[in-house]
Amino acid sequence: MQYVAIACRCLLGFVFLWSLAVKARSGTAYEQFLTSVRELTGAAPGIARLLAAAAVAAELLIVVLLAMPALIRVGFTVALALLAGYSGTLALALRRGVRAPCRCLGSRADPIRPALLGRNAGLLLAAALGLIAATAHGRGSEPIAVAVSVVAAGVIAALVVFFEDLMTILSIDPAQTVR
Repeated sequence: MQYVAIACRCLLGFVFLWSLAVKARSGTAYEQFLTSVRELTGAAPGIARLLAAAAVAAELLIVVLLAMPALIRVGFTVALALLAGYSGTLALALRRGVRAPCRCLGSRADPIRPALLGRNAGLLLAAALGLIAATAHGRGSEPIAVAVSVVAAGVIAALVVFFEDLMTILSIDPAQTVR
């Protein structure tokens, strides 16, 4: 179970670190994220600013907690809470017919779609598995197994981070289909 905890820890750490980097890379990127928060939540500008700042702070907190062995269970718990909040926000926005971009993990301007709930469900599963695995007591760590866990987490994180791009590539637009 310790290798599951390592993989989940790295997966979530990589994803939230990427998310932070995307939002903080420039003032424009953060303003685009803020706009998406306002559109997805329907919140007033001041509340949207607080929600956006809280999201960024929570992501940073998760990265720090997952990097500290004594606090990984807290990190997984905070990740579960944040991901549940993100998923609820997406679900409500979809139900209201909002067509805004998410901008959670990138700068894509594509409108949100139900597949993003699947992405979040996978991350929620990783956080839950990581929390369960982190409570199990393991013995020593085999370097090869740790390396495989970290590499696997990196590959999965890349798939998560570029999920919207992959969905676009794999989507077939009927208007562009050759008959």
